[in-house]
Order: sequence, then structure tokens, then C-alpha cells
Amino acid sequence: MLFYKILTKIFDTGADLQMMSQKSKGPAIPDVSGLEFKHLISPGDKADPAKLYAPTDDVPDIPLEHHYDMKIPGAFDVEVLRGSFPSAIETPFPINNTVHVDFYRRRGTNGAGPTVLMIPGWRMENYFYFDWWCWRYAAWGLNSIIIDCPIGTFGVSFGAFLSGLYVCNASNASFTVMGMPPVDCINVLEKTHLAPELHRLEAAGTQTMLTDPAMPRLFNMDSMMPKIPNKNIFIAMGELDRLVEPESIERAAEKWGGLPWLRKYPTGHINTFALNPGFIRDKHRFLRKEVLS
Repeated sequence: MLFYKILTKIFDTGADLQMMSQKSKGPAIPDVSGLEFKHLISPGDKADPAKLYAPTDDVPDIPLEHHYDMKIPGAFDVEVLRGSFPSAIETPFPINNTVHVDFYRRRGTNGAGPTVLMIPGWRMENYFYFDWWCWRYAAWGLNSIIIDCPIGTFGVSFGAFLSGLYVCNASNASFTVMGMPPVDCINVLEKTHLAPELHRLEAAGTQTMLTDPAMPRLFNMDSMMPKIPNKNIFIAMGELDRLVEPESIERAAEKWGGLPWLRKYPTGHINTFALNPGFIRDKHRFLRKEVLS
């Protein structure tokens, strides 16, 4: 256990240094008081998760062009296609209004078979490790898609948070893999570099996500129920995770009726996912048994 604690400390220190660097170089929270957001969400939507996360059958037309090939003889032969399409939601920030897509597929399949939607974490400056996972998925017989539309919110495991919201509200998901998903979102937000500014706004009389009573109902996964079988949910949990409290994940799993693929590792927030051979092995077993069989 001492070895794992030391390894976790190394990863956590690296994450702290990276966040400090991004904080010093990045812009402050923008002043959005003069922008119009009423078309994005109404008070009725905010009060009812079923309205906020209302499913849609709309499917965007995504023109795809060949981007590059990745081939390792005897292992896999992957082609990567790239495309973009207008976001279904128009925001005041143009960068968020176009969705960019990379589609990874094993050559010869023509895209047939199970497909994994990869959602990177918050404040990711590049997707090199997610590329690696996409190649590995292709080697295992699954296609994968990375959607690149930068938005910032609940933490490094923001992608797991979105994955959880999706399978709890959408009707067209079949399985999910979540690494260190933030379950108690306010608790996680309090631990990020955004918290001091949010507290400053609260002290000045502006209500933020920290005290908005609608937030737990809209964003906390332990207040929702999955719409897919529990056996099709894989969650990786770090027992030494200082950002996402392990107890919050266990609480959600208990409320959902138990998760046979909840895997616990003696790791922190970063090294639960990064360079964790147990995570790779367990996820491969999950996909083989529940998705590809």
C-alpha cells in the first residue's frame, strides 16, 4: 500500500503543477452578466431534469474525411476519419458552436459493430492518451469516437461525469465506462481552482452553482437512475482519490442496486486511469463479456 500511496502522490503533484500552470496562463472566469442565455435554458428546464435532459432523435450529418492511418503488423490496422458539425446548442462563445469529431475504426469493418464515445476530461490540452485508448479499442474490435468541443466544468474526470449523465437520461446508450466519476458535483467543484472566485461572487450577492438548490438534482448521479442494465456499467474508483470521494461512488452504486463492474484500486484520481494495468485488464474483461460477446 505504501508503494501505491507514493505513486499516487507523484501523480497528484504532477496534476497540481499542471493546474497551477494553467491557472497562471489561462483567462479568468469571463463576465457573462451582459450575455443572453435565456434561449439555452428556461426556469422550467432547470427545475426538471427530465426536461433539461430531454432525449432527441435528431442525428447530425457529419461529413468525414480520411485523416491518418495507424498500423502495427500483427496487432491492429486502424484508420482515423475527421469531420465537424454545428452544435445543437448555440452559445455566445463561437468556439463551442462547432463540434469536431475523430472517428477510429478497424480497417475492413466499415464502421460496423459496437462504438465507444470517448469524452476527455476537463482542461485537456491534447488527447494523446485518449488516442492510445481509441487504438486499443480498435484492436479489441470496437470503434471509437472522440468529440472535441472544449467546455469547462466539474473536474479532471469531467468526461466520466458526462458519461454518467448520458446513461441516466438518454435512451440510446448500451454500456458505459466511467473512470473516477464525480458523483457529488458541488463537493468536487469546491476542490477546484474555480471555488475561490465562486465564493467571491457568493459573498457579493450572486448565486452560483455552489448554492443553487437545483444543482444536486440536475448534476449528482446519486439522485438519478441509469437507463441501462447495471451489468453494462463499468466504474473505476480510486481508494486514495482526493478529488472524487470514494464514498460518493459507493453510495451511488448502492442506490443503483449494486454494480458488478465497480472496480476499486489503491490509487488516486489520476493514476486510477493513467498507467494502471489493473484498469486496462478489468476494462478489457468487461468489454469482452458484456459488450462483444
